[in-house]
Amino acid sequence: MPYEPNSFLIDTERVGSLVVALLQRDVLLPATCLRVSSTDYRGTGGTITLRVPGTRAVQVQENAGDPISYTPVSETPVTFKLSHLYDATQVSDEDLTLAIEDFARQVLSPMVSGIVRGAEDLLADVMNAVTPTDGFTDLSDPVKLEADILGARKLLVDAGVPSGDRFLACGTTVAQTLLTLDKLTRVDSSGTDSALREATIARAWGFTIIESPAIESESMVAYHRSAFAGAFVSPAVPQGAASATEVSDGGIAARVVFDFDPGILSDVCAVSVFAGAKLVDADRVVRISDESPGES
Repeated sequence: MPYEPNSFLIDTERVGSLVVALLQRDVLLPATCLRVSSTDYRGTGGTITLRVPGTRAVQVQENAGDPISYTPVSETPVTFKLSHLYDATQVSDEDLTLAIEDFARQVLSPMVSGIVRGAEDLLADVMNAVTPTDGFTDLSDPVKLEADILGARKLLVDAGVPSGDRFLACGTTVAQTLLTLDKLTRVDSSGTDSALREATIARAWGFTIIESPAIESESMVAYHRSAFAGAFVSPAVPQGAASATEVSDGGIAARVVFDFDPGILSDVCAVSVFAGAKLVDADRVVRISDESPGES
């Protein structure tokens, strides 16, 4: 049955539900980091400063009545800026009438997936830019790779990183080596379309281990959720558009706009999001790469 554009364009609730489902299906790395609330950006011009609390030192009062000392509050400012990511297309009369059978599958789904990949690449670029930790070995050797993961775990423990919400994001070459380990217990990913669940290789060594093609192939990043921050902020809905919807769910947001351009006799569709990523706490991340300095 041919696609009926008018019935679809005015059904913003249907569009919103569909986009949320697509976002949840495609989000991977951003689902493993802190989410900056969209309300934090109101009135900021797209740039905010996250303030990371410093480590506090505990004092001891040796004797009752001894004077106590006061330690000033210490915070590290982290500037966080958003970029406007979008994908727009023209949908001609010929497309609507003769070519498109399923608008969601043929048009909207690829656009939303592209937006998510763009947002994920912002975070992956930050992860890939973390300076590799010295002293690790050959990631192509399963035995040495396991030792490296345990070494990364020890560094996080020594740094006082909480035991929960630890992730190990692996490039494809490292993931291939990991999967040769018989002792690795695979995670059953059936019954869900969550990108994070589908990409999870295992829960082992205190990490949720995931594979991501956005991570450099011969490297891996061990981190706590609080090491990185990311944001999906939906642009405001324009008042003049024929149909537009802003969707947000669980920290994931996007905007879809439909309109008609009479000059070219085409509908136009645009999906967009303000997105950003930032390293928040370098003490909560360990990056291991075959290009690490001093490798043996």
